[in-house]
Amino acid sequence: MKKFFTALLVLFSCVMVVNADETCSYQEELELREKASNIRASYEVSEEVVPEVSDYDIFVINVSLTNITDDFYVVATNDFNDDSRVLTKTESGISSFEWLNTGVVTNHVFQVKASTKTNCSGITLKTFTMKTPRYNEYYWECANEFPDYELCQQFVMYDKIERNEFKKRVENYRTQQKEKEEKEKNKSFFEKLIDFLGKNIWIILGVIIVVAVGGYTFYYFKTKKQRELGL
Repeated sequence: MKKFFTALLVLFSCVMVVNADETCSYQEELELREKASNIRASYEVSEEVVPEVSDYDIFVINVSLTNITDDFYVVATNDFNDDSRVLTKTESGISSFEWLNTGVVTNHVFQVKASTKTNCSGITLKTFTMKTPRYNEYYWECANEFPDYELCQQFVMYDKIERNEFKKRVENYRTQQKEKEEKEKNKSFFEKLIDFLGKNIWIILGVIIVVAVGGYTFYYFKTKKQRELGL
């Protein structure tokens, strides 16, 4: 009977050790979360042929994730459809997929999870989002006139609006720009000087400090040399 209980105790201890090894410890999870914080997402718009879609060039958004190691996999979903894809480590260090929906602004959700190579398999370590733009069918109407204005970009982050609303907003922006130009022309010399000083204050202070330090250094060594020569 004593031997039986001894054997049972040994078996129980072995089971406990195995279970402990398979348990995600707080320290391991903490380290994984820290590493997962380095995973980043970015996108780039390109024009290329996608055989299964068209024989001609179409706009494609290439979504890329970096810093995915063997310890992780990333589940990518979006708010446009039910697509779900899993991204894992690649030899290039960049895991990517093509997003063909350029018709609406899309929010992508990335869940970084621990892989089976860790004791924390399946645990979500980080969740982050990234939006991809939509093609702006009206951009050509004002891109040359206002290349930096958000409404006039070829790819934009705002939801679709009717053409009349688009034209109205562009016209309002045009009016605002003209008013700014007119106001700038009517400024007095003193007002323009104040604006210039305000915009370049740090450069001006830097120049003053350099000149002051240079002048003091020159004066110090000059007077020191004179004292040595008894002048």
